[in-house]
Amino acid sequence: MAYEIEDIRLSQEIFYYLLEHHELREDNELRLYKAYTQEETIQNLVKSQGEISDCHIERYGNVIYLIPKENNSFLGFSKAQMKAALCRSNATDKDYYLSQFVILTLLVEFFDGQGSSAKSREYMRVGELQNCISKRLKEGAKSRGEEEEEKQGIAFSNMLEAYEALMRVKMQLLNSPLTVMKLAREMDKLYEVERLTIFKATSTFVMMQNRGRLHRNTKLFLNSIASSSLTDEDVAEFKAQFAELLNNLVIEITEEEEIDREALERKRRALGNQGALALDDWGSGYSNSNSLLELSPDYIKVDITIICDIDTDADKQQLVKDIVEYAHGRGMKIVAEGIETEAELRKVIELGVDLLQGYFLAKPAASPSEIAPQALSVIRWMSR
Repeated sequence: MAYEIEDIRLSQEIFYYLLEHHELREDNELRLYKAYTQEETIQNLVKSQGEISDCHIERYGNVIYLIPKENNSFLGFSKAQMKAALCRSNATDKDYYLSQFVILTLLVEFFDGQGSSAKSREYMRVGELQNCISKRLKEGAKSRGEEEEEKQGIAFSNMLEAYEALMRVKMQLLNSPLTVMKLAREMDKLYEVERLTIFKATSTFVMMQNRGRLHRNTKLFLNSIASSSLTDEDVAEFKAQFAELLNNLVIEITEEEEIDREALERKRRALGNQGALALDDWGSGYSNSNSLLELSPDYIKVDITIICDIDTDADKQQLVKDIVEYAHGRGMKIVAEGIETEAELRKVIELGVDLLQGYFLAKPAASPSEIAPQALSVIRWMSR
């Protein structure tokens, strides 16, 4: 069969794009995407080049993927290399054992149950693998109805290796945390709110750990009012009740109001050598430089106002790049708050942030939810 020169050139352009980027998205390269999906001749030429390179080319949704075949070691991992990469871990025991679980799941899905080398399939989609792993993990864990947990008044927001506890109010005329804080400030009841939220959030977190819903090494981020603090009696009670959690506790100090030096020192003394401090809402608050220097936090949480549309805003990108450099030079970690799009996620990872948080990954929930498959796919791809 004869092919037009232009068709051959276009098919080569598509294949070289896939070699460089590993995927072709409709919203990133519309011209090439349309040529592949609308012209059967071009699609066949691209697939033919894929076969010669020992790989599959498949479209799922609005993305075309380059998928190396099982033993293709020059475009992807060989089986031995993949196992070695997955098993290598310098993090927690959870990371190590989870990697072993992923390997076993892959072996079961690609081979028969007797260890035979006869393949049962050629490839599987990332989302399919994630669903398979999630299903197998859930089968071994006890579940609890979300309806009961929602009564606790606490929601958790996922940051990959930590959870932030958020206040949730369920009253018809008083349904906003901001309204509660405003009334508490006017009525001089900030201390009561501080004590209630810290004790309630921590007790709910420990309950979920005991029920197997959260790993023991997971960190808990607690919002603390900058101008308020627990009493010495409260601190003693908290340490006695939650002694095992103290090393995984992170107290967030908001930048929305000026830091109270006396309250801050009480919080430092309460933490001692355990726990950590985080500066919340960096970039939107009272005094960025002063708060950062005075608090000297372990974590800096970059506010959503900076993260929003960061993929298209060079000034915001420079701000995050600078704060990442500042933080990493001092042993601090950066949390990107309010990630709501894939483009924002890709950009903050590229800029070197350490932790990720936002609706694109997982929405706050009374029962901690899993990271969205699309977000997880991006993270894994960019972490290769």
